[in-house]
Amino acid sequence: MSESTPTNQKYKFRLLPLDPKSPEDMLQAAQLAEAAFDSENSLFQRTYLVDPYPSPEERKKGTVKRLTYGLGKGKVAFKAVVDDPENETGKDGDMAGFSIWQPPGTGYRVFESTDREKLTDEEKEVYEQVDLDGWNTLFGNMQKSRERLHGGKDHWYLEVLAIHPIYQRQGLGNTLLSTQLSSLPADQAVQLESTPAGQGLYRKFGFEVVDTLKVVGRGGKGLDIPVMVKKPSKTG
Repeated sequence: MSESTPTNQKYKFRLLPLDPKSPEDMLQAAQLAEAAFDSENSLFQRTYLVDPYPSPEERKKGTVKRLTYGLGKGKVAFKAVVDDPENETGKDGDMAGFSIWQPPGTGYRVFESTDREKLTDEEKEVYEQVDLDGWNTLFGNMQKSRERLHGGKDHWYLEVLAIHPIYQRQGLGNTLLSTQLSSLPADQAVQLESTPAGQGLYRKFGFEVVDTLKVVGRGGKGLDIPVMVKKPSKTG
């Protein structure tokens, strides 16, 4: 991804499936997430990654493994690529953003003590950089929140919406959200966790803050994570 792209330029984007079988897709998505979420200073990621904290190169490799593995578990994902009319290579433009959605019946893996003893070789490699206790603290609480708020009813969950800083404030968040939300059943709720900066975008689409997850991470540092829900537009 070119870091020299001017930030005041207006772009056009195309949405395409994010392909877990494409090493290029997974690498670009990992690099994008690193930039979008400032992973070097992310208290969120420091809650569930091992100590000592992995280097940028190690984090990138670990993210590629977890993305590839997770997207093979029934999730729905899209990437937004820059639509450059002068691109004659036949290849997609730079990945500007991506979104990952968990359909009804899917969710975060939570590791019980007995599960850890039964991890396959593939799973051990996928979760090599993960502190499983920290993972359970963070993603286990997210999973419990969904169960508590929806009581077993079918719902969708926005796992991640990431936009590279170069391409922010171009309406791409609106596009990634509206495209998927418009295709979802009207009788199913949608849930997500937001950063404070992202709440304005989600409110435009009918999401409301319904809860706050309080997570204590490594070293006693705390995270307050707003939980937002878009209620069904009709009852089944």
